[in-house]
Amino acid sequence: MPGKIAIYCAGVVFNTAVLHHQQAIKTGNSASLDRAAKLYEASLHLVGQHVHADCNNTVSLIAMAASNNLAQIELEKGLVEQACSRLQVLQTVIQSLRPVIIQILTMSEFQGMLSNILLAEGVTTSPAA
Repeated sequence: MPGKIAIYCAGVVFNTAVLHHQQAIKTGNSASLDRAAKLYEASLHLVGQHVHADCNNTVSLIAMAASNNLAQIELEKGLVEQACSRLQVLQTVIQSLRPVIIQILTMSEFQGMLSNILLAEGVTTSPAA
């Protein structure tokens, strides 16, 4: 039962993150963007122990969407290496869960996540001075 509660809480936390993320996009408010990032991280923490334990669609969707959105925030903040690492993990999850993902995501949603991964693979960083 505690696992189910964590998953439900992760859904609520993720939805709250999306609201803050949308607010940040509309207003350009960096505090809202920071809050969204923290909430995405919290939702990932809540579902983290359940991602590979079972093939729960809700857990998979929250983990993938939160990782994708958090990587976008990291890219916006200039945290390129961190975002690329996150998207590489997302790519691994997508590859391992592809049959399930195809059943629960539309093709355009699936392609959007793959596009983010491909874009991140093309990003390079300058060496630190």
